[in-house]
Amino acid sequence: MNRCQIISNAAPNLALENVCIGPYNCCPADQGGGVADCIVSNSVLAYNSSKFGGGAYAGTVVNSILIGNRAIYGGGAAWSTLIHTTVQGNDAQFGGGVYNATSINSIIYDNSAARGSNHLRSDLSFCCTAPHPGGNNNITNHPRLLDDRHLATDSPCRGMGDPSLAMGTDIDGEVWGSSPSIGCDEPLNVSGSNNLQCSIRTHSLPVSTGYPVTVQADVQGQPTSLIWRIDSEIAAVNRRVLQHVFE
Repeated sequence: MNRCQIISNAAPNLALENVCIGPYNCCPADQGGGVADCIVSNSVLAYNSSKFGGGAYAGTVVNSILIGNRAIYGGGAAWSTLIHTTVQGNDAQFGGGVYNATSINSIIYDNSAARGSNHLRSDLSFCCTAPHPGGNNNITNHPRLLDDRHLATDSPCRGMGDPSLAMGTDIDGEVWGSSPSIGCDEPLNVSGSNNLQCSIRTHSLPVSTGYPVTVQADVQGQPTSLIWRIDSEIAAVNRRVLQHVFE
């Protein structure tokens, strides 16, 4: 599968109101809300759900995005191999980002789980995630994502990937640099886009004073920076997800 969008599907044993449809979404039993047992490249797997691997199960995901998926084990992916993939905003009970997975040159950040918010029982190298997973050449600094894929100019992920694993093109169809960036995007075009659309998403409703609210910026286009302002004050810079307590 190449250059696909696999959105809002469910393996049948998890959600009663959804069924697996289509040749790529008919996953075995409760495995892989988006895909199972296949190779996916330059694609988006978003808002799918399953018991094992909300986005992907037992497959290989390359130069792609896993976002907004949910599962009991591995909100983004479980028992899978991820290369140059950005995994964010996924949710699970165990391993919000990945569970029992192998990940290389990937961003696994801002996911949530009761145990292992970003990763659990996984082998990571040349990845950006927290807490530090051990392994080789991993970093824990915030990746500074501007949207679901693009890196800010000050992102610590730029030029920090393993060049031997950079294959094909990035999610935007651009070639990888000689020292590739971690994640699905190689930020070669720093001029950005003149046509941007931005919205704010939250699951923290209703909002009550004194309690943390998590909000997420959804940006269409290619931004060069992202600034959050609350009451005219700068609350965060170059972070797609923000948590704030309103007084």
